Formats: sequence, structure tokens, C-alpha cells
Amino acid sequence: MANNNIDKNGLPLDDEWVARLMEGKLSKEEEDMLVSNIENSDMLADAMEGLEQYSSINQAQKQSHEINQQLLEQLKSKRTTKKHQPMSMTTIVWITLILVIVLVLLGFYLIRTKGL
Repeated sequence: MANNNIDKNGLPLDDEWVARLMEGKLSKEEEDMLVSNIENSDMLADAMEGLEQYSSINQAQKQSHEINQQLLEQLKSKRTTKKHQPMSMTTIVWITLILVIVLVLLGFYLIRTKGL
């Protein structure tokens, strides 16, 4: 079987290859090529080491789906909390500057009109 789904570094691009490897459904040539790529890539080696914890690819996919759902929920909750952020430091500086200017002008007015 020809491998049409390989990136420029010779690494498989989809989960199908890993699933077929775990299920023992790859030809000897494909398995050797994939194992060679895994051995040459620290990231793929770590990923395969993690997948060895599961008895089947379905368990790994189910766990992956659950993690993705949790992450999506966290992202949604972060989006809603961002709407209620406190004032930024720039806003506080501008408000303070305006209040100081108003107080200076008020003081100047009182001194001029009351003769204090």
C-alpha cells in the first residue's frame, strides 16, 4: 500500500496510521516506516508512549474527546468572564488626571473670585 499521507519530514499526518498501528493492521513495510518515524521524533515517541496506556484506540479517542469538551467549556467560561474585567490602568490614570485638572481649575476660580 502506497503512503500518500506523509508530510515533508516523512511523518504521518493523521490518526488513522497510529490507530492502524495499535490495532496491528499495517503492512510490515508501513509498520517499519511508521516505527522508524516515531523513533526519530521525540514528540511522536512521547505520544506513542502515552497511547500505550490504553487497551484500544477507541479508549484513547474517547479520552481525547472528553478532554477537548472540557477545554471548550473552559474557553467559553473565560470568554464570559473577560466581559467583566476591572478598569484598566490607563483608564484610571485618565480619570485621575481629569479630576486633578478640575480641582486645580476650581481652586484657581475660588482664589480669583474670593480673593483667598
